[in-house]
Amino acid sequence: MAGPAKYDIHAYQGDTLLLAFTLSGGYTGATAALQVRTAPSAASPTISLSSPSSGITYSFDGTKTSFVATFTGATMAALDPDLVYSYDFQMNNSGIITTYLSGNFAIDAETTR
Repeated sequence: MAGPAKYDIHAYQGDTLLLAFTLSGGYTGATAALQVRTAPSAASPTISLSSPSSGITYSFDGTKTSFVATFTGATMAALDPDLVYSYDFQMNNSGIITTYLSGNFAIDAETTR
């Protein structure tokens, strides 16, 4: 693999965001992680989701694995619409770490609060 696929996310502040995608093959027992940071080099993530119990769920149908990363409305409300964040999504499968997605994570300011 040449590197992660580039996919920029543009979301609305305060709304629940469901990011759904599918990978070929089975990842039963693997750990998925998605982090959003103010910059790739930032010391701490602004948002950190992981499977199986912290914001990422997945299911295997025998040929592909479907993932859903859930960002709550409260999590999205705390993001600064004046920043463009960075994120990536990776899998740890028995110590083999592969990053599948990366890109910018931008937020439009909400009006209704």
